[in-house]
Amino acid sequence: MDYFDHPNCIAFVRTGDEKHPGCVVIMSNSEEGYKEIELGKEHADSVYIDFLKNRHEEIAADQNGNAVLRVNSGSVSVWVKKQTP
Repeated sequence: MDYFDHPNCIAFVRTGDEKHPGCVVIMSNSEEGYKEIELGKEHADSVYIDFLKNRHEEIAADQNGNAVLRVNSGSVSVWVKKQTP
C-alpha cells in the first residue's frame, strides 16, 4: 500500500507474511511529517516502534488497526510491530 498524498512526505506498507512481519516506511524530504496508516483489524491494539530509532515513541494502533506514524524532518522511519517477550 502506498501513501503518496503529500509532495514531501510519503509512506508505503509492506504487509509481510508468516515468516516476515512487515513494516511501514515513512520518508520526508522537508519538515516533520506523519501518515494515518490503515494496518488492518488483525493489527488492532498493536504497538509499533521505529526500527531505525530515529523516533523514540511507541505508537499504538487503535481498535480498528489504524495508527498515526511519524517521521522526522528530512529523515526516514521504519515502523515495525514491537516484539513482546
